[in-house]
Amino acid sequence: MDTAWLDVDFQNATARLAALERRGSATDRSRAEAEDERDREDADGPHQRAANAHASLDFLVLNRDLINLLVPSGIRSGHNDQLSLVTERCTSLGLILLTHADVHGAEAKQMQASLYQWYSALHKQAQDLATSRFQIQLSQVSPELSEQSNANIITDLLDRHSDLHRIARCLVELQIIFDALHLPSASGGHSSGSHFQQLPPGWRLSIVDELCKPLVERLRFHFLEEQTSITSSGGDGKRGDPQSPQSSSNLERLPEWVFRYLREALDKHGMFDVIRDGLIPLIDTTVQSLAVTASMNEQTALDGGRIEQLQHLFHLAPTYFLREVGRMARHILRAKSFFAHPDVVGSECKDGGTVALRAIEQLFIFDSFLGDKVDGEVPVSILPPSMVNVFLTSNEEMFDWWMETERLGICSALHGCASSTQLQNDGADEEEPNQRPEQKDKALY
Repeated sequence: MDTAWLDVDFQNATARLAALERRGSATDRSRAEAEDERDREDADGPHQRAANAHASLDFLVLNRDLINLLVPSGIRSGHNDQLSLVTERCTSLGLILLTHADVHGAEAKQMQASLYQWYSALHKQAQDLATSRFQIQLSQVSPELSEQSNANIITDLLDRHSDLHRIARCLVELQIIFDALHLPSASGGHSSGSHFQQLPPGWRLSIVDELCKPLVERLRFHFLEEQTSITSSGGDGKRGDPQSPQSSSNLERLPEWVFRYLREALDKHGMFDVIRDGLIPLIDTTVQSLAVTASMNEQTALDGGRIEQLQHLFHLAPTYFLREVGRMARHILRAKSFFAHPDVVGSECKDGGTVALRAIEQLFIFDSFLGDKVDGEVPVSILPPSMVNVFLTSNEEMFDWWMETERLGICSALHGCASSTQLQNDGADEEEPNQRPEQKDKALY
């Protein structure tokens, strides 16, 4: 009996059974994976829904704050001039950005980016307007560099009803919000302590820069022979000043004149008092006003700790001013190539280097003058540049020459003292001819 066909049918049945088993296994795996996916979706669902709700809430709150900004309200400063209006609008927009520094969701982030572009343009407009008006008002209050003019500046900075005070407050307020947005800790978290340990290299204190401009222009006129708008309009910029090096035929006394001019500007004419006694109180008043405004919003990043940081930063104004004064002096000496001039250090050097030695002495005196005015611990980047480091120790050849010259000078002075003592003792011997030998030996020592 032929059974081959049975074997064939059995094999086919076995193959079909194996295929069904494989299909069943695949179906089971797919079903298991689908169940796992559903489990994961069930688990992730609340988190995703919460994240979406958070993003939607951020967007709604940001829209609400923007609407409140656009709705006309009372002027916080009490002034309705263009500068005050644009400054308050810029401050309010900056506080919104600080409040919503960490937003979620694509819509909120897109709106935040648009608001920041608006803030940047508005800040530039306000800053340009404030600086131009500040210079106009400053020239009216202080038409010349004198003690009385700087006293007038202090009086106006402290007078809340004066135009100079109002414009200066706008400048300070604009920078405080700008720095809060851009310096470290601007978007949550605070650096250790309330002091900045390091500042960006290009950080500027705009209100001090504006107060420095009249002095810069007068220095250009006197020492770089560059007539500017301030000096050309009168003031103390008359040519023929006997203390100006441009009335001399050489540069021998340039460091002495520059440093003396700056020392008198700071001390005799009271420019340093303007920063310390006029500007610092105005900064404190502005910071306190901003603190009250920021406290109205509990979510803002401009909290008490951050305000303390920024206030300390602006309290660096006196040292910052000293740094700028040092940079002015450094610029003039470099522009005139004083320590590279042949009349000072070259083959044509006069009086065996006496000019260079006098100039180096002036470097030490000016460094000491600025250093004595630095108060407290400040970041290194704010310290005044050392004239000695810039012009002496950084020049190895000049430094070696100066050290050798000083050594020879000290040796010569000591030799002269010894010779003088010897002559005095010899004279004493002549006056006391009956002195015993042992007494003479004691007199020599």
